[in-house]
Amino acid sequence: MISPVLILFSTFLCHVALAGRTCPQPDDLPFAVVVPLKTFYEPGEQIVYSCKPGYVSRGGMRRFTCPLTGMWPINTLKCIPRVCPFAGILENGVVRYTTFEYPNTISFTCNTGFFLNGTSSAKCTEEGRWSPELPVCAPVTCPPPPVPKFATLKFHKPSSGNTSLYQDTAVFECLPHYAMFGNDTVTCTAHGNWTELPECREVKCPFPSRPDNGFVNYPAKPVLLYKDKATFGCHETYNLDGPEEVECTKMGNWSSLPSCKASCKISIKKATVLYLGERVKIQEQFKNGMKHGDKVSFFCKNKEKKCSYTEEAQCIDGTLDVPKCFKGFSSMLDWKGNSYGGRCWRSKEWTEPIMEMESEEEKWEKLDAEFDHFVVDMKPFVLKLPHRSERQRCALWIKKLCEPSGSGAGLMGRKNRNLYAKLLLHMLRRGVLEGPFTQRPEPGTLKTLPSYMSIYFDEPNPAQPKGSSPEKLPDWVMGELETGEPKLSESWQSSSGEDNMLVLSTCDAHRYLSFYIHGDIEKVKLTFILAEVTEIDLKANSTCGQLTMALSSPPKPAFTLLSLSGPYCANEEVGIC
Repeated sequence: MISPVLILFSTFLCHVALAGRTCPQPDDLPFAVVVPLKTFYEPGEQIVYSCKPGYVSRGGMRRFTCPLTGMWPINTLKCIPRVCPFAGILENGVVRYTTFEYPNTISFTCNTGFFLNGTSSAKCTEEGRWSPELPVCAPVTCPPPPVPKFATLKFHKPSSGNTSLYQDTAVFECLPHYAMFGNDTVTCTAHGNWTELPECREVKCPFPSRPDNGFVNYPAKPVLLYKDKATFGCHETYNLDGPEEVECTKMGNWSSLPSCKASCKISIKKATVLYLGERVKIQEQFKNGMKHGDKVSFFCKNKEKKCSYTEEAQCIDGTLDVPKCFKGFSSMLDWKGNSYGGRCWRSKEWTEPIMEMESEEEKWEKLDAEFDHFVVDMKPFVLKLPHRSERQRCALWIKKLCEPSGSGAGLMGRKNRNLYAKLLLHMLRRGVLEGPFTQRPEPGTLKTLPSYMSIYFDEPNPAQPKGSSPEKLPDWVMGELETGEPKLSESWQSSSGEDNMLVLSTCDAHRYLSFYIHGDIEKVKLTFILAEVTEIDLKANSTCGQLTMALSSPPKPAFTLLSLSGPYCANEEVGIC
């Protein structure tokens, strides 16, 4: 059993131990205060935490009592700043901010053409409101534009009723014969005013002088003012160097004072040049003379490097200096190779090799020269033909061949034309006209000659006469055409003089005979000797048919037509083709 004395002694010791314990000064909390605030607290004393102005508490206890142990309980109280209403959008402006919490400040700026109506910054207060109130961005306005002296308002359309806003414009124009100095358009600026106004002044110009070898026309009045016009012209064989019409400018002078320059006469008989990027014949392009200032490029050759280049020439007041390289140019020279990779260095430009230049244009010239020689060679043979109808038919064919619409364009058209001319010349030399020259030429472009017609070209042609080629249809051809149309009343006769026998000459190694006949082919009877007819191919038209027979073996030097009965083409000869 415990003694009462021992119990009392233990109680005393506990009281003495507990009586010496006190609570220290409480910990600081962010944005909070403690009431009362002391350095120590006796057991049983109370303290209260409260948030500072602009902050509010969130979670935890606010009131605490100092316990006998002298240790404050753990405090979970937090004070957070108040949040002001969202203000991140400003119409026609910009808001700059970090957060909308107390005690932050936000700032405002307006876009160009608008101004701040209110403060430029605001602060979030302890109560959670913005101070001062948020501003607005109002549009900049300009007063009505003032009209300069001697000017009228040409255009002005305010954006808002009668009020001009930022970037609105107004356009002015001066009264007649007054020149505007400055911009005719003014603009409402971001500062609420207009840009610099223009000025209208009266401007006078002197009377324009007459150019040499020309004339000038202008209004008949004592003074010539701004925007008045004058027109210039030149006498015959002269060309205007400059614009035909000039105008009095705002500087008191004329926009231009043209002069009259002489045209250049083309002294070159034949030449192909480059003009405005295209190849042309200089004598055709400038048949009425070359205007002052016109430029052409002549084709020249470098014989050492075997390549071509161009030299430019310009008509200057009646003078055209032909490049020296062209004067020694030989259009018949044809290089088979080239140097420096096929190009030539000339005047800091690479040009194409001569072989490319001759591939088309010079071939045209060669074919034209060859055709001219054919026409010249035909003259004595045509004029010796016994029948006038034959002479006229040949004249019609020559005229057809000379016409561009008849021969066709390009290289192939010229080649086909020359084949016709060569074939006609060959037949004239033999004294026998055969197809297709037994008929008058058909309208339109010449048809391509059949391949078997080449039998005539196996024979060598006599040397072509030298001399100038005819530039137009020969007079002797025109003379034959003017003697009247050929009559079709003459009857056909065989070359042998007999009624029903004809000896036809042929070319070796060819197996085709062709006859022109008239009427129904079935009524024509042909009997041949010395060859076997294995195939008959008939080509007929509304007037005359052509009967072509393929032979099983090469023909001999002559065939004898034993019998030929039926209607024939009037005034046409039976012949071989």
